[in-house]
Amino acid sequence: MEVSSFPRDDDPDLETKRNSAALAAGGVDQKFAGHYYLHGVMETGSELLLKKDGSFIWYLAVGALDQTADGQWVRDGDFLLLHVPTQISNAPIASLAERRPWDLDAERRLMAHLQWQARVRAEERCPYALFNVVDIAATPAVPFLAGTETPKPNISPSQIEAATGAAADARKKAEIAMALAASQAPNDLALDDAAIDAMMKWNEENWNLSQLVEEAGLGANKMAGPALPMVCQWPQKPDEAAEIESQWQKGIAIKLTDPDENARYRYVKITLRYADGSEDNAITDEDASAVFPYRAGRLADEVRISADWLPEGDDVVLPMPSMEAGVQNVLIPSSGLYRPPFSYMRLRIDGSDLLPDLIPRGRYVRPDREDR
Repeated sequence: MEVSSFPRDDDPDLETKRNSAALAAGGVDQKFAGHYYLHGVMETGSELLLKKDGSFIWYLAVGALDQTADGQWVRDGDFLLLHVPTQISNAPIASLAERRPWDLDAERRLMAHLQWQARVRAEERCPYALFNVVDIAATPAVPFLAGTETPKPNISPSQIEAATGAAADARKKAEIAMALAASQAPNDLALDDAAIDAMMKWNEENWNLSQLVEEAGLGANKMAGPALPMVCQWPQKPDEAAEIESQWQKGIAIKLTDPDENARYRYVKITLRYADGSEDNAITDEDASAVFPYRAGRLADEVRISADWLPEGDDVVLPMPSMEAGVQNVLIPSSGLYRPPFSYMRLRIDGSDLLPDLIPRGRYVRPDREDR
């Protein structure tokens, strides 16, 4: 359900003036003070607390949407009128803050970012590599040898040997199929599918071997998985050069900070615009930092922030002094992002219930009313 108002007048300014006049003329009817719950709207929860001092607290939850509001209320004839004061701030949504030189923390974030990018590229280039479910650094399994534990009577050495051979053969065929697919222009669907089929066969044979080895009492199957082509591999950990300042790759980091300390701006799209008109995009990490690799000779002069929680849904664009490398902090006060879900809400009095004009078919019910 989307919370929206019914059209009540072609002139919204006139409606606002009417509500303002009603608010000024009305008074608090304390018999309506109390705690109300919304009924009649599926998969929607809402509460309304009307206080005797003329203030109210309102809450609504529907799907992923949570909204709250507070303000004052009065009685206006056959209606109760809720009003949420709106404070228009001239302060910008976001502003540039301190800029500092590139440091070890920024370099580590860059290394993690480059590692993630390499993994994404490898997975896109080699979809069949995702079917390699075995640790490729594992030690090959050892079949029955003198001195090893005696298997269970129902599992013979010849069965283990045959299963080991079948798994090894499937592994070799998977390596060949992947190498062939990787050697062609990405992505040859026929070759990719053949490589996926070969990897599935390898997994099947390796699983059979694992079952036999376990039933035979030989422990876990540790046959290594197929070796991946070079283009399918991605770094397992950040480059150790990140610890050596003289070997830093450097770049630009944009860090979003809430001075009110109520929000952490994770997974926000940041676009960096350079003086030559080119752009780079990145997503903020768990620490609300977006990193961009160093581009020799390219000076960034603008930051664009994109997020659905920004007021009016518009991107925030911040021109900034040119920078080639370093960490630029951006302040986004969470207090400036709040916009009340409504300015006025009229609730028609229906006995002891209240019918809100902004929530079709909704009915606020106060369970503790004695006259119900």
